Amino acid sequence: MRNDEFIAEIFANAEFRKIIVNVIRRKVPGISVHDIEDCFSEVFEIALKKDLDLGSHPNIRGWLTLTAKNVAKRFLTRHAVINNNLTEMSEDFDMEKVADPVRFEERIEAEEQEKAFFDFLKRKLTKSDYNLYILKFLEYHSNDEISTILNVKNDTVNKRVTRLKQKLRKIL
Repeated sequence: MRNDEFIAEIFANAEFRKIIVNVIRRKVPGISVHDIEDCFSEVFEIALKKDLDLGSHPNIRGWLTLTAKNVAKRFLTRHAVINNNLTEMSEDFDMEKVADPVRFEERIEAEEQEKAFFDFLKRKLTKSDYNLYILKFLEYHSNDEISTILNVKNDTVNKRVTRLKQKLRKIL
């Protein structure tokens, strides 16, 4: 019997389904039916990816239990990260700041000034100097990283950065 046929047989086996579902429910209390189905499917996806010969495995129940535990742990980790990010976002989100028209206008003004500054730089610098400015001072790349990105020698980048700084001192 081919491995995928055997996995389909296990998938259809009520006892094995019950083992997996019970492990997931124990490890993730309050999990939704939809998430249980996702975790359940993930157990069998792992078996298919690993191309395990479960037909000759000495302890199929043990493998399914351990794999279901690991899937449940990953589920909890993914959801903890998502929940943590949502909590941080909601803590950062302050309705008073959003609703404050003065702060909103200040932000608009700051964005307009920033746009005007970059338009000024585009007019005063060559395209290569402007790109170097973006890489060095906005994206904070090191000279080594810039040399890799631009496919030039590190010494060339060092010279160009020095010249760019001199140009910036003159025009600013």
